[in-house]
Formats: sequence, C-alpha cells, structure tokens
Amino acid sequence: MLAVSIGLDPESYFGLKRLILRLKDRIGIDAAHGGRDCRAIAEPTASPVKTILSPTLPPTFTCWAPPLTGGSSATDRLPLTGTLARLSLVVALWKSDVTILGGCGHVGLPLGLALADSGLQVTLYDNDMVAVDQVQAGKMPHLESGAQEVLLRTLAAGSLTASVETSTVAASECVVVVIGTPVDEHLNPDPQAVITALEGVADQLVDGQILILRSTVFPGVTKMVERLVNRLGKSIDVAFCPERIAEGRAMEELLTLPQIVAARSDHAYARAASLFGRLTKSVVRLEPEEAELAKLFTNSYRYIKFAAANQLYMMANDFGL
Repeated sequence: MLAVSIGLDPESYFGLKRLILRLKDRIGIDAAHGGRDCRAIAEPTASPVKTILSPTLPPTFTCWAPPLTGGSSATDRLPLTGTLARLSLVVALWKSDVTILGGCGHVGLPLGLALADSGLQVTLYDNDMVAVDQVQAGKMPHLESGAQEVLLRTLAAGSLTASVETSTVAASECVVVVIGTPVDEHLNPDPQAVITALEGVADQLVDGQILILRSTVFPGVTKMVERLVNRLGKSIDVAFCPERIAEGRAMEELLTLPQIVAARSDHAYARAASLFGRLTKSVVRLEPEEAELAKLFTNSYRYIKFAAANQLYMMANDFGL
C-alpha cells in the first residue's frame, strides 16, 4: 500500500490529481488531498511527458510540486511513503495549462482571457495571423465589453500568449476546441468539421491531455471525437462544455452563468469541472448527448424569440404602426 498525503496551495493545478487517480487504478493508494489540486513536476526535460522507472524504492521518499501561483516550494510537497518493488510514474510536464483552438475568435478569446486572468497559463492557437498579431500587440480583434483591460493585464503578467504554431497544442494539458459545425448551401450541417480539424493536429495530441469541445456541434460529435482518440491510440479524456455567452457580454457571462460540463467518466468530468470551476461556482453535469442537445435547444429558443419579435414588428408595420 502506498499512502499519499498532499498539502498544496489551493491555486495549484490538476496534474497531480490525474497522477493520483492513475496510481490508484494501478496499485491502490489512499489519497487525501483536501479537495485541492496541484501540478506534478520532475526535473526539467525537453519532452512534454517523462516516464520515471525506479526498480526499488526506499521506505520513504518525496517528490514535490511548486504551485502555479503563490505558495512556497519548501512547504508545498507531495510526500509518498511506502515500499514497492517497482513503480512506473508518468508525470506530465506542461509548458502551458490551456491551449484554445480557434483562440482569437468571438468565443475562444473571451474564454482565454478569463482563464488567464484566473491565474492559468493560456495559449490562444489560431490560424488567423492578423488576429494573432493584434492580440499579441494588445489590441482586441473585435468588440467585447471589458476585454481590452483584461487583455493588457494578462499579456503584461505573461499568462496569455497567441500563436499560429501547432506545437502549442502539445504543450498544454487542457485543449479547448472552439470549432463550430458549418452548414452547406442547403443548410445541412457537416458533423465531420471538428473531426477534420482535430485530425490536422493529431500529431500534437499527447497522452494525459483533456480535449474539451466548446462550440455548437451536431449531436453525436462528442462520441465521434472519443472514437477518434481511441483510433489514434491516445490516452486522452474528452468532455463537452458548451459556451452560452452573448457576444459583447462574454466577460460578464463567463463568470456568472452556470457552466454545463459533460463527460462519460467521473475522471474526465472532474478535470473539466476543475477548469471551469475557476470561473463559476455553478457547474451542471450532463451526459454528452444531453449537453449537445441543450446547446442546440438554447440556441434555437433564442432564435425563435428574435424571429417572433421581428414578425410582430412587421405585422404592426403593415398597419402603419
């Protein structure tokens, strides 16, 4: 039995929680973490994933993790006490906490700003070089109330960066996908759009990551992404956490609206909920298909309200009113 006790800064991240859950599944451990997360760190390495093999372990050994913000490395430690014949640990060494695919658009940029302002290291990946250059220069590429101040603050703090390099995907534990479902000239949706986009960065997906779908998708796309991950042979969690913000009010609504978090496993749900829990205290758990329909229903209801108001206005206009 390997006993694990953790006493780390509350602002630390979820890397160690993932490690503990993996250890628990593999060898059985008693984990007492007080509801707080931290990041597992080993000696520096160029590889984003490092495997540590130890043929023997002394009765007591210690590894430790400095928190992302605040805290003292002298006290923020993970003591691992026990005796094992052989232990294999996979420790993720992430350069960034979150990479957002489509990060400089109307949905991705406000989310990136809010997460970076909460203390996370965020990378905005986008293939729009003009938008990336604007963000890097501290200029919002579109109007969003309250965003300009946050952009300047997070850039100055070094917690936000924008890039056109796909390598940024491999550097983050959380990969948020802000790629919607386009329609053709007959208004038929293309459910393969998200899959195609992910296949384009498949070589940058790394074991231990979590993929979070954020935009409106065709029902069943989350399952298709799960199948893609399995086909790639990757150990990656998948979640669907739809945005429900209004353009122009995103910075307010990201911090006030309840966040829907959908995942099939408790592990994936806990990781996604931990991420969005930095923005709001209200998290609603659903199954992926429920969340996909909930997003479509809320969109449709909003359009119906707009259409009804417009129709009544036109009827009144016909009577010269």
